[in-house]
Amino acid sequence: MFWRRQAVFLKPVKYLYGYIFLFSILFGSVRGQDKYIRPEKKSFMDKPMMSSPYSAVLFDTASAVDILHCRLDLNFPYHNSAFSGMAEITCLSRRDNLNEISLHMVDLTADSVCFLGEKTTFDQAQRLIDISIEPGIERNDTFSVVIYYHGAPDEIGFYFYDRCAYTFTEPAFSRYWFPCLDVPWDKATAELFVTVPKGVEVASVGLLKSRELSPDHQRETFHWKTEYPVATYLICVTMSEYYARWSDWYVTDLGDSVEMAYYIFREDSANSVKDFVNMVDAITFYSDRFGEYPFEKYGMAEVDPFSAGGMEHQTMTTINSIWIQGNRDYEDGLVHELAHMWWGDAVTLNDWPAIWLNEGFASYSEALYSEHQGGLNALKADMEHFKSIYLAQAAQEDFPIYNPGWVELFNWGIIYKKGAWVLHMLRHVTGDQHFWTILNQYYETYKYGNASIADFQTVCENVTGTDLNWFFDEWIYQAGYPKLQYSWNSRPLGENQYEININIEQIQTPGQFFKMPVDLQITLVQGFKDTVVWIENERDVFSFRSNSQPQTLLIDPDGWVLLESELVSWANLRSDNIPGRYEIYPNFPNPFNSTTWIDYNIPETANTSEVSITIYNLSGKKVRTLFKRKQGGGCYRVDWNGKDDKGAQMPSGVYLIELSAGTYKKQSKAVLIK
Repeated sequence: MFWRRQAVFLKPVKYLYGYIFLFSILFGSVRGQDKYIRPEKKSFMDKPMMSSPYSAVLFDTASAVDILHCRLDLNFPYHNSAFSGMAEITCLSRRDNLNEISLHMVDLTADSVCFLGEKTTFDQAQRLIDISIEPGIERNDTFSVVIYYHGAPDEIGFYFYDRCAYTFTEPAFSRYWFPCLDVPWDKATAELFVTVPKGVEVASVGLLKSRELSPDHQRETFHWKTEYPVATYLICVTMSEYYARWSDWYVTDLGDSVEMAYYIFREDSANSVKDFVNMVDAITFYSDRFGEYPFEKYGMAEVDPFSAGGMEHQTMTTINSIWIQGNRDYEDGLVHELAHMWWGDAVTLNDWPAIWLNEGFASYSEALYSEHQGGLNALKADMEHFKSIYLAQAAQEDFPIYNPGWVELFNWGIIYKKGAWVLHMLRHVTGDQHFWTILNQYYETYKYGNASIADFQTVCENVTGTDLNWFFDEWIYQAGYPKLQYSWNSRPLGENQYEININIEQIQTPGQFFKMPVDLQITLVQGFKDTVVWIENERDVFSFRSNSQPQTLLIDPDGWVLLESELVSWANLRSDNIPGRYEIYPNFPNPFNSTTWIDYNIPETANTSEVSITIYNLSGKKVRTLFKRKQGGGCYRVDWNGKDDKGAQMPSGVYLIELSAGTYKKQSKAVLIK
């Protein structure tokens, strides 16, 4: 889901509305009016759920019952948000002599409740409905309760507007339109009988089994049903009298046809054909990579207004009208929601602290689809964009991916974008073959159920045969990322052999040092030298040999690690020969785009003069001091990354590099091209 999807998919300003909505719900309604959370518990989970906001592995066994099937008969007069309904809840008892069950039910009025075909007593205190089921039910026996109710939700859970009406409940607002266990680990089959005025189309989960007109032809009942388990927050009803319906088809490897059913406002139908042109290709790609598409259909229903960009209701994603432009500008959002059918709907997180298992996975799936379309360069471009969003967030506030708290549950920079980077880095750590096996085994193992982050880690370790505690600890359970400063030098060993020494320091929060494999690319006079080093300390030093003189060094050239790096201006000794005079040589490369290096000589007679290398612009204004300290005779090299003393990138132009030592001054020209 995206509060942000409306606003943050490559168009950050538009997602502001989503954040405002989330804050108004969480801060305004919850904290101000206690409409969703009891302050003493600070949890969406009332009773019989957890006594703390989150649970590590209590899913499915935490309540007295396991809901097996939910049937909803709903009657929408379609004049306003008022409706009436009947909920038949079929349960499995998890207790001996169970004589009462509690369901979440808020701002809805229960008219009557039946058990074993007879009316039974109930109590609607404290945003729950407690139902008496006498005589008691034994452990592992099944039973049903029927609740007749009505309500008029005030834009919580169910939304009624002029053009459409719909449900939208992530993370825990299903309780505002039907009685349920409003937790992600409760998954059940579902069917809905939805009655609306004739002319209103209804979209929902599963397959449309029938649509029947009332005897007076004034109302129509739509029967939707799914045989696949669905989490409570993924059940939906979407309706409008302005829909045009059209379909595409995905054909599985076994030759089965899966309908892709689209409910689009009539005026947007032509544009939707253009925007959805790659959806069959996307579902085919994801099926090839993750495992076969898990459900009986896939659909999308357009709504307006909508506080989000899209919401991955099982088999029937809800999308904002803004995503239909006829130019594919929001295709990344569309494939993100599609990916949720695997990550979030088929395999559902065990509890909300593990939201990364939904949103990080779907976000990386966006990038994987870009790679499918445009190769590794397209993948790299997406990850660089994700990185910029995360770094902007981290500059304001950073926190671990796991257990972000309710307010930050859908944080765009950390949960979504850094979350995608975690999988990107995991792919590099494990290798492509293992990575695709991990995703496939994780999907097949937990399909139609729930999984925790620990479950996913176990799959990773079983596939690779390695302990990955270090990886999950630093990237999931801790905040931050590595910030590197590095320098290097080389010296000739004779017979066309060179020694290369590399120094890498981690300068982020003291005491928090990341362990990661990092690719290095060394440009030689003849060819390249590629290698991998492992950083894990505050300072790591590496030495290599080459049969050609090194010229430049790049850290993580292909963008596989979420890091920042800077080539620091340390003077690097190039040879043991001590020259007889001062000299500064033309920088190389020149012109340059990212980094250039500067060779200079200090004569033996200089002993320990104070030496400086300074960059000026053509007007004589100092831009950067690369080096300034006492230095004995020798041949040296420094590098300049095109930035000023404050770290700001300088514009294209001609710059003067000045060597100063006592009374000696000499300049060389460098051309920066950005």
